[in-house]
Amino acid sequence: MPAGSDERQDAWPRELALGLSAALLFMAIFFTNGRLLGWLGLGQNIQGFGDSLSTIRELIAPIRGLVFLAALAVLARPLWDDTRSEPIRLLTWPGPWTAVLCCLALAALLIPDGLKGLGQEYGSQSLLLFEKASGVAVYQRFLMPALGYITFMRGGLFFLAFSFICVFGLVYLTQTWLLNNGVRLPWWGFLSILTSSFVAAQYQLPGYPDALVLIFFLLVAGFPLSDTSKLSLLVLSLATHEASLVLYLVFLPFVFHKRTLLRPYGLIGIYGLIWFASEGFNLTALLSNRPQTSSTASMSALDWLMHNPWREVLGILFAYKLLWLLLAWSLVILAKKRAVRTWLQIAILLAAGLVMTLLAVDTSRLMGWSFFALLLAIKTISEGNLAVSKRFLNWILAANLAIPSVYVGLNLGMVLPAGLYAQVLHLKNWGLSFLH
Repeated sequence: MPAGSDERQDAWPRELALGLSAALLFMAIFFTNGRLLGWLGLGQNIQGFGDSLSTIRELIAPIRGLVFLAALAVLARPLWDDTRSEPIRLLTWPGPWTAVLCCLALAALLIPDGLKGLGQEYGSQSLLLFEKASGVAVYQRFLMPALGYITFMRGGLFFLAFSFICVFGLVYLTQTWLLNNGVRLPWWGFLSILTSSFVAAQYQLPGYPDALVLIFFLLVAGFPLSDTSKLSLLVLSLATHEASLVLYLVFLPFVFHKRTLLRPYGLIGIYGLIWFASEGFNLTALLSNRPQTSSTASMSALDWLMHNPWREVLGILFAYKLLWLLLAWSLVILAKKRAVRTWLQIAILLAAGLVMTLLAVDTSRLMGWSFFALLLAIKTISEGNLAVSKRFLNWILAANLAIPSVYVGLNLGMVLPAGLYAQVLHLKNWGLSFLH
């Protein structure tokens, strides 16, 4: 028997359990209280044990909760096993102080002002995760409110704190990835990278699940995890935000060997099938039933884009500010080296980010989802080991830090929250006062 056959045989039960757990998790998300009441023909209250029982609170919610916890436990097992492996221990060595300093500095540059937009709905959902009859639970942004619920980080204040714990995790893992790929920057240079929208947007619009999705994606794309752990993280990403479909559909070939690609795409197929089934196999309902704020409900993202094309352009530019120069520079370097694989990774991730900006109105926030392209670009430039390259990199990072991080949405336009960056407006008004 070949040496690796035992390992392959052992992997089948694990992957079968993972697939079943993924299906159960997706059913707990999409088979919501209102839908189950309708499908089972039940009312809000039924008679049981000689008394009137709340159907949702005393029957449906506990079952959905138990299914969710069981599925989550199975999905977490391979990740727990990987934390004890030597490669992972070696890749988690940097101290937290740079990440803490940068998070505090960002809070000064962009003072967060409570949960915003759908973040308020996610915070509300964390209070009554399985009992709420409608809201975000009807749709796909489920895992972050669920984690807030089971860790008692519930409601406006505590869910806000939980969202910033996720932001810190993203910042720390970003620092870890850079250090372990030979990229050593001064703390202010690292802070400059974090003023890109993939982190800055978490201060501009607190409470959104982006940081959690990006943590999962960074672990999948940048860390030496087992394939089973990567499959678990794919499932958790889908359970956190449906837009992660766009990233994974195009990036999976760079993460998994072509002989094993059927597994992750199969999990995506299970997600899509359960989502479609939950909408009664009605394509129109599937496309229209998505979380959206009241300010966007009357118009689609494409409608907003047609009315405000320059907001789309500005949102894309402000996502990475001057760091777009580093992205372009890295593509030139890679083209000269004929490093096709990395060139394609950067180009595909940026293209995925652009596509996402066409599907929703949060332009600069969604463009930030392609952040791993920026990390690959900085790694490419740092590998040159040329003094002129390092000087140019530092100059770009310094100039980029001086440019305010502005949120740009198709529906809201340009928004600059309170903080040190907002003082630029006061300086502008002060300068213009001398012209009158």
